[in-house]
Amino acid sequence: MGFDNSLIKMKTKNIRIERIKNPKNYFVGKVLTDITNAVRNGFGSEMIEQDIYEHLIKPDDTYLFMKNDDIIGMASTSNINVFGLPTTHLEGIAIAKKFQGHRLGNLLFDELEKQFDVKIRTPVELVEDEDGR
Repeated sequence: MGFDNSLIKMKTKNIRIERIKNPKNYFVGKVLTDITNAVRNGFGSEMIEQDIYEHLIKPDDTYLFMKNDDIIGMASTSNINVFGLPTTHLEGIAIAKKFQGHRLGNLLFDELEKQFDVKIRTPVELVEDEDGR
């Protein structure tokens, strides 16, 4: 099971998430500059553009967070097997500071769960060790 080849678009207060079909051809020129700026803003550091580019093209799926026509962040996922079960692994996510805390990561996973018709997020149960920690 996987995604079809169409863009995933979700709108919330003029914010949408788009799945990029062909990242090697898409992330060039101004688009690469804009996503580099959004990622640097989100992390608060001068990450190297080539490193950001690699995070955009190597995973199985790459998503852009857009407000109107402005790129405000990105996320990437890979499809892996964990104990024989197909799993979507979040490789990375970066959102411009102004939009952090707006549930954009949650919106992405809500849509992924709908696409796969499964629960992607698994609750983790914390247990105490012998010393009660």
